[in-house]
Amino acid sequence: MRRGIRHYNQCTGTVNSDHSGYHETLTLFWLAIVAARLRELADGVPRIDAVRMLVTELGPQRDLFREYYSFDVVNSVEARRAWIAPDLKALP
Repeated sequence: MRRGIRHYNQCTGTVNSDHSGYHETLTLFWLAIVAARLRELADGVPRIDAVRMLVTELGPQRDLFREYYSFDVVNSVEARRAWIAPDLKALP
């Protein structure tokens, strides 16, 4: 995932730096949220249906991370570089 996001950013002209591009904490946060939601799905749900459900459910919740972090995780250089666990609420 890391490599793919960084590569995508490069291909679209986004610089991966301390202030833009790839963000380790947010990437791992969203992967954990998606994984937790997928675990709740019934066995045998077609992959395309799961993807549609995730986009519909989580797409509008782009600020969900604010429920988990007490600081401005988006603008934190430390959080961009390395994983920082949530300090307000445990991940599911």
